[in-house]
Amino acid sequence: MHIVYVTGMFADQDGDVLTGMPNYIYKIAKYMKSKGHNTSILTTGKKNKQWNYDGIRVYSVRVPYKKILSSEFNTYLLYPIMREFMFNHMLEMIDKNYPITLVQYAGWYGVGMLYGKKFPSILRISTYTKVQLYSKHTAKELAYITFTERMAAKRFDAVISPSHTLGDRFSNDVKRKVMVMPTPFYYPNSDDEDNCIFNEVLQSKKYFLFFGRVSPDKGIETIARCLEKILLKYPDYYFCFAGEIAVINGINMMSLLKKSARKEKSRVIYLGELHHRQLNPIIRNAECILLPSLMDNFPNTALEAMWLNGIVIGTKGASFEEIIEDKVSGLLMEIDDSQDLMKKLADVMGMSDRRKMQMRENAKKSLQKYEAKTAGRKLEKYYKYVLEKRTRKTLKG
Repeated sequence: MHIVYVTGMFADQDGDVLTGMPNYIYKIAKYMKSKGHNTSILTTGKKNKQWNYDGIRVYSVRVPYKKILSSEFNTYLLYPIMREFMFNHMLEMIDKNYPITLVQYAGWYGVGMLYGKKFPSILRISTYTKVQLYSKHTAKELAYITFTERMAAKRFDAVISPSHTLGDRFSNDVKRKVMVMPTPFYYPNSDDEDNCIFNEVLQSKKYFLFFGRVSPDKGIETIARCLEKILLKYPDYYFCFAGEIAVINGINMMSLLKKSARKEKSRVIYLGELHHRQLNPIIRNAECILLPSLMDNFPNTALEAMWLNGIVIGTKGASFEEIIEDKVSGLLMEIDDSQDLMKKLADVMGMSDRRKMQMRENAKKSLQKYEAKTAGRKLEKYYKYVLEKRTRKTLKG
């Protein structure tokens, strides 16, 4: 098969740090390539170019459009329309050189809303903005985005989601079946780790860690409300953050955290956006990983943290309960509840070494069903089902 993965965002050049959805795109393309399939990635970029990311062929297209009417219209309707025309045109070009068997779109801000339906297709729900990223947008923006995301769902042969949490909500809204297809998990390679940042910044320190997008939807404001109390309660500990920093309504989220820590702000450390080889030793040596998302979609950060560290605090009702068994393979807190976050952290700090070791072992064992050879094989099988379904439909038509 030649599978093209279409995404609204990816790296700009080989070696760029990948997180979230782009990281999934890279990993699944890499897995399918390892199984003998031809894989390509189609994305937006600063200019039109064909290049390679870690050996995977990437097509970047620049999306031209003129600013008219309101800023919401420009950003969330006009730009997506122009993006879709560019994607459709580029798919035609790719197909001439490497005939396409199937396309998989990353459902994100209306990607796929004007998909031409020429090739067998799957939409993977990476984000459902009105549920997952509502804190970033105004009501008018959400109306535009939700319209484009629902419109996209109608154009594909199948729709998949990594979690029941978002998949069920999306399925209910668009009135069509959404198949849950967990994200394949790749075990980190310890031989490829870079300990420079850990050795330079954290070698002699005890610390708690958050990693991922430093933004409200990931629970940063939940942490901010209790950050000073945490640092006062545990005076020997630092609180570290790693990942892209969001700026919401002109407010830098790291600045908000520093301000919230008040006199203890010197013990709040921002490590930057790190490659996994730099981040992994930092995850492994943390006392605890705090991931208090308001809503998430089977986050790979949780899987990585469970494998490398094992002591993870996630949120109930935000898809973490699909990954973590409370008090067995991690801990679950109430969404946006700073007091409960402090309580769960106190539970961790009160654990015996033996109990921590058992939780770490349980966390690692629970990841077996998500490993690439299992989840990847399941997705590959589903691709074949979609192709057969499309063939039967064509014959009937």
